[in-house]
Amino acid sequence: MKKNQPTYADVEKLVYALLKKWRSFEFYEDLIQEAYIIFSHCERKYDPQKAKFSTYFSYKFSHHIQTYFRKEQLYDLTLKKLTPTLSAPHQEELDERLLLLDVHRSLTPFESKVCHLYYQGYKLSPILSMTDVSSSTIKRTRHILRDKICL
Repeated sequence: MKKNQPTYADVEKLVYALLKKWRSFEFYEDLIQEAYIIFSHCERKYDPQKAKFSTYFSYKFSHHIQTYFRKEQLYDLTLKKLTPTLSAPHQEELDERLLLLDVHRSLTPFESKVCHLYYQGYKLSPILSMTDVSSSTIKRTRHILRDKICL
């Protein structure tokens, strides 16, 4: 830790104030834990010549909360789109769609693009021409996709 840098206990009140501002009572415990992780990251990256530590931490933590809620909102919207289309006998199909949605959230944009192209039925050579990358990159991405999808 750099000298004159506050401890987590010093910025804990700031964390609670930011969480209160965002009205995130439903995810309170999760976000407090993530605040500690972000605090640790900020400790390593902090440059005292650019800003006060509290300002730097507030910015990083607020950005994280925004991203967290944006992803939750996207997930909820997708879930609402999937749920009404299926009746009770199709619960297994809904579970499969939700599992795919969770997997899709973990993919990078490139992995998502390659997965989508394979799903549409394209083989290696057309994907190479569409993505403008090497065949080893596509093969490595396919391997990563298989690991993430557990195939």
